Amino acid sequence: MSFRHRRLRRPPLNCRRPRSNSGGSWAPPPTGAGCWSACWAARSARAADRSGVLVCVLGGTKCSCQETEELIRLVADALFMALPPAGVAFVTGGMPGVQQSFAGTSSSSSGSKHQHWHLVQKGTASGFGLGSDLEAGRDQVEKGQLIALVGDVYVTFEGGPGVAKEANIAFERGALVVPLVRTGGASSGMFDFPKGAIAPHAGVKDPAPWEVLGRKEASLAETAHAVAEIVAAFVRH
Repeated sequence: MSFRHRRLRRPPLNCRRPRSNSGGSWAPPPTGAGCWSACWAARSARAADRSGVLVCVLGGTKCSCQETEELIRLVADALFMALPPAGVAFVTGGMPGVQQSFAGTSSSSSGSKHQHWHLVQKGTASGFGLGSDLEAGRDQVEKGQLIALVGDVYVTFEGGPGVAKEANIAFERGALVVPLVRTGGASSGMFDFPKGAIAPHAGVKDPAPWEVLGRKEASLAETAHAVAEIVAAFVRH
């Protein structure tokens, strides 16, 4: 299977305000002294994974929905099987909850073959035990802005206003945002989560998998397979 990197409007990471695909503007990258560590972290992640396809995982710092942790495990396994280790790297914000659960699944499955990057606030560490920590920003706000600007794909579970804000920035610049609607929170459309992200992305031809994401009656395995199908099709596009 051949994967070709999809060219998005990526910010140049030089602290200037870029333009979105829709002609508007999105939140600028972090500014000030913390910007340099953030920019360096992003460049390091891209250089280390030569193919340059970055899949970011967003979510709350604790799992509120009963089925979320199991769904994280199934989605992670499905993504690791669908996406080649040589073609994709995974990015988290090094936070407890959803991102920690994803990293834990990665270390105990085929995900250990992929590159994993955890963008952490300056002076802190993820403690995940898999992948590499990269210092990105002086605080959580700067780090969140950076994560929203560097990825090609964003998979979201639950989440609050912070996840919704990051998803909006990513969506406005043309990244694929895949919300696990059934997990609730921002991913179900709360906190001004981008409405367009709930519908099939323009880069994905088959809308059928999107319909599965919000169906509570679908099995968790079916939902996980749908996520992997959507992401793999986008990367190939």
